[in-house]
Order: sequence, then structure tokens, then C-alpha cells
Amino acid sequence: MNKLLLTFFISFLAFSFQAQNTTEDKITTLVNEGIELHDASDYKGAIKKYQAALAIDSKNLLALAEIALTYHIIQDYDDCIDACKKAIKHHKKNKQLVTVYVTYGNTLDMIGNTKKAKKIYKQGIKKFPNATMLYFNYGVTLAKLGDTEESLECFQRSSQLNPNHASSHYVQSLIASDLRMRVPAILAGWRFLILEPTGERAKIMQAGISNLMKGSAKKTGDNQISITLNSLTADTKKENDFSMVEMIIDLSGAVDLGEDAPDVSDEEKFVLTIEKICRMFSDHESKKGFYWEHFAPYFKELNEAGHSEALAYLIQLSTNEKTIQEWMEKNGDKVDDFYKWSDNYQWK
Repeated sequence: MNKLLLTFFISFLAFSFQAQNTTEDKITTLVNEGIELHDASDYKGAIKKYQAALAIDSKNLLALAEIALTYHIIQDYDDCIDACKKAIKHHKKNKQLVTVYVTYGNTLDMIGNTKKAKKIYKQGIKKFPNATMLYFNYGVTLAKLGDTEESLECFQRSSQLNPNHASSHYVQSLIASDLRMRVPAILAGWRFLILEPTGERAKIMQAGISNLMKGSAKKTGDNQISITLNSLTADTKKENDFSMVEMIIDLSGAVDLGEDAPDVSDEEKFVLTIEKICRMFSDHESKKGFYWEHFAPYFKELNEAGHSEALAYLIQLSTNEKTIQEWMEKNGDKVDDFYKWSDNYQWK
């Protein structure tokens, strides 16, 4: 190849590369402008930006994903589904497809095609087995279909993939409670209240968890207390068997109602109950099931690190009780230390 031809060829490649970069930059700029408009609730303006990007490259995944989401928000479900199908068709296993599968499944769920939504989530999970939101949204769909136990498994998986995803713990606790899995419901609820200690959801969770922690002990007379123990023998072969922990909860409730109850405040009693429960997790390595293997080590180590008191007050923060608020104001350093510990915890 002579020097003149070689120079021309190199110049052509440089020009083509520059032109490609310029096109990609323009698309990225348009999509980012669309995202800003979407976030500002200017959905029509956002769609125009995405459409301008797609006019340059009709298969651009980011533009398709974002326009599908905006179509979903404005309830233009047909166009949303079309954009999702196009993105999946042209990009196969691109990691950015995760959001597309979530949007697609949500849209199908919204229009009442729940069975098809289930199929889409399963396809997405097969391609992206570590996608938190696919499992979470699949769990929501399964719950709607009445597949309660399978939906619980999805929320377990999403909370395992992202231990900081509050909604996975919230729904998980509610379902476990419905399935009469008292201790798993408590553990998932505790974790939710660590992540989201205030707000309406926190109030609902706090009330439910407090009720579960009271146990079955009840006063039946001036000096009589009745207690219902479901089992006094642990079934080591059964997954997520917390019968011995439940017994401790019930017995603690009975002691608190008796004449020999510790002369301490309700808040201090709550701290003592949490410490008792957490100590019961010391033999988690010999137990089976998700809650023993995932949650029990966390709360065992939390207690051993001296953070049970902070946990107890965080759990009750949404009640707005004066004593709780006062403790939080005086012990901000303890709460900060707890969150530092929790943020650095290596989940099992």
C-alpha cells in the first residue's frame, strides 16, 4: 500500500470513529435531557427527547429503556410493551435489560395480564439471576396470584442480593407473619426498621412486630397467667425451626406479667427481650433454613458487638414516644456506631 493510500485510509478511519463518537454523544445527551424532564414530571417532553434519540438509532437500548419507563408512568401501556419487546429483541443479554424486564413485567401486571408478567420475570431471572428488582417484582406478582410461599422465596432472594432493600424486608415480614412464621417475621421486620425506622410503613411494621414479640402469655386472673407453648422440642431436621426461640419469647412475656417482673421501664424490658432473642442465635451454624443462615448470624453478631440497645430504640422510633425520642437525642453516638457496624457487616 503506497503512502498516499495509507494516509487516506487512516484519515478515513479517524473520521469514521469521530463521527461515531459524535453520534453516540448526541444520543446520550438527548437521553440525559429526557431523564431530567422525566424526573421533573414533564413526561411529554421526556418522550420527545427519547424519540429524537431513537430517530438517530432506533435500537439504542438506553433510549428504549427510558422511553418504556416513561410510557409506563403515563399509562401508555401498548407503547411501553412495544419498546420493551424491541429492546429485548435487539440486545439479548445486555445487563441494562434488567430494568426493561422490570418495566415489562410491571406493565403486564398493571393491565391484568399477570400470568404473562410471571413468564417475563422468569425469563429475566434466567438471564440475570442476581437482579434484586426482578426477584422483588416477581414476588409481588406471585403474591397477587396467591402463590404465597413461592413469593416469600422471591423476597428472601431479593433481600439476600441486596440487604439494604427495605421493601424486600417489609413485604417479607408481612408474608411470614401471615404464614405464622413468627420469628422470621420478627427478624425481617427488625431489618426493615433498621433501614426505614420512620414513616407510615415503619409505624405499621413496629405495631406488628411488637405484637409478635409479646408472645402468648396472658393474665387470666389476679395471680394467674396462661401461656401457650407450641413446642418444647426443636425439630433439627426442619428448615427455619425457631420453636425454642418462640418459647423464650413466650416465657419472657409471662415473666413481664408476673409479680416478679424486673423493676425496669418498658423500654428497658424491650432491650432485655431483644438481647435474650439474639443470644438464642448462638448455635445458628447447626440450624437449617434461610432465616437461620442469613438473618440469625447478623443479629447474633449485632448483640455481641453491643448494639442491641440501639436496635431496640430504632425499632420503636416510629411510635414518637417521648422517652424514645429523648434516648435517641442523648445517644446519637450509639446509633451512629451501630450503623457503622451494620454497614460494614459481611452478610452470609
